[in-house]
Amino acid sequence: MKKYLYLVIILFLVACTGSEEPGEAVEATPALRETEAAVPPTAPSAQNSGEDAAPTPEPEPTTAPAPTEPPTAEPEPTAVEETSDDTGGQAQSANPPAPVNADPGLACFGSSDGVTCLTSDGEWQQLTRDNSALGGDYIQAMTVCNDSGILMAHISGFTLYDGESFQEFPEMDNYSSADAIACDQKGGIWAAHFEGVSYFDGTTWTTYDSSHLGNESLVYDVKVGRDGTVWVATSGTIASFNGSDWTVFETGSGLDDTYFFENLAFDRQGTLWASASDGLLVYGDGEWSL
Repeated sequence: MKKYLYLVIILFLVACTGSEEPGEAVEATPALRETEAAVPPTAPSAQNSGEDAAPTPEPEPTTAPAPTEPPTAEPEPTAVEETSDDTGGQAQSANPPAPVNADPGLACFGSSDGVTCLTSDGEWQQLTRDNSALGGDYIQAMTVCNDSGILMAHISGFTLYDGESFQEFPEMDNYSSADAIACDQKGGIWAAHFEGVSYFDGTTWTTYDSSHLGNESLVYDVKVGRDGTVWVATSGTIASFNGSDWTVFETGSGLDDTYFFENLAFDRQGTLWASASDGLLVYGDGEWSL
């Protein structure tokens, strides 16, 4: 009887204090459920479980991915050579740029006081009869004779200057002045003058009077084409000479109008141009056109 009484007292105390014996399940409250959901479960340690814990595997080393493009090759160094001259021993390229042509050619202009030329030193030098072999000081006309030099016409005749030496040619037989001069491929000299043109073949002068030029007395210019044809401009006509015959272009015969001519010139393509009172005329296919 006493044993049952003690059991009832124990049950009553348990019910009043709400104490729990170890190992009994307790219903979780809503707050407790949320806390348990937020905290991930922890694996039991070896001390709590009483069993030997399995060793944690070491992470395998990560292999770097192979490059998708081959590495860019470095440029090869440019070969240089050391010099021991006055450059101070600095390295210079083994392939220097090609040298620029140092020969600028011959540049001269004439006046009543001789001829003035630009020297290779970049200085202007005046040449007269007093300080050079120039045949005359009053220069009337000048032209370039291929690679021979510059030909000058003066009162006393003609002088060819190559930049170093002078070569004199005799004056014309019947005319003392030339308004324009030209050189042909044979080394001859053509001179335009009043009432005609004259040609020097290296020995003698031959004159073609104005009857070969359309009877024009004022003759202003003379040029020689690549094919050797001689062209002469007068005040109102243009005449050509092929070595044997003369052809005259004048109003109504090769010219569509009346023109006053003064100068002739060939361009790089060998086309002949003439300056006239109304503009420029060009020669092509046997005709002159404005």
